Amino acid sequence: MFIFTVEYKDSPRGIIGIDKSRKLVSKFWEEVPDPTPEKIRELVSNMREKIFFTRSSLYGCDILDNNGDVIGFLPLKGVL
Repeated sequence: MFIFTVEYKDSPRGIIGIDKSRKLVSKFWEEVPDPTPEKIRELVSNMREKIFFTRSSLYGCDILDNNGDVIGFLPLKGVL
């Protein structure tokens, strides 16, 4: 699984995981080097701190291809 973030700098606006058999071509998403469970927890925690004062909430969902197959995920539902 490849892990990508938007505005990485240790406090991302979004995190996604994409199956390694897929290729993500985007100028907005940046791959996280060595995405250990601890690193993902740290990124999610930093996201929570960032949105705390906006009264927003974090959520997760699967990412599907055009056939309905799961090819990725927003890891928030399994990490927290």
